[in-house]
Amino acid sequence: MALLIYCDHGALSPIDRRLLLGRVRERIADRGRLLADLHSGQRYATLEGGCVIADRLMDGFWAAGQYVRIHQTMLYDDVRVALDRYVIVDPERARTVHAWLAHLTVEQARAELASAGFDVCHVFGDVAGAPLDPAAPQFALVATLS
Repeated sequence: MALLIYCDHGALSPIDRRLLLGRVRERIADRGRLLADLHSGQRYATLEGGCVIADRLMDGFWAAGQYVRIHQTMLYDDVRVALDRYVIVDPERARTVHAWLAHLTVEQARAELASAGFDVCHVFGDVAGAPLDPAAPQFALVATLS
């Protein structure tokens, strides 16, 4: 079994997703399975672009001491990709983190997996096997080799 969870599939570019799926396909056993969760198109519809500047935003997630965090969200509607750009400034340094998040429909995910040689055999609401909720921000797929 290969796992691609925490919606990491969507953090990759389409080219990198294809490369990763190809590598998984090469290494998975004939009867093996791939489990992946993805951000849904429904989640994308709820996002808003903007910028927030705050002291210790996210309660110390980015640094142990005092820091200022700038969080900018940019939306790319034509491909349903969100960029969360974080600038963290503490007394010692400043750093920038970019988190790209692709949002796919179940049909788009099926097509990506099919082009990499996988057949989706199950669609769930999450990796624990909850029922699929079309309005939910995530979904999970189980796929086998074609």
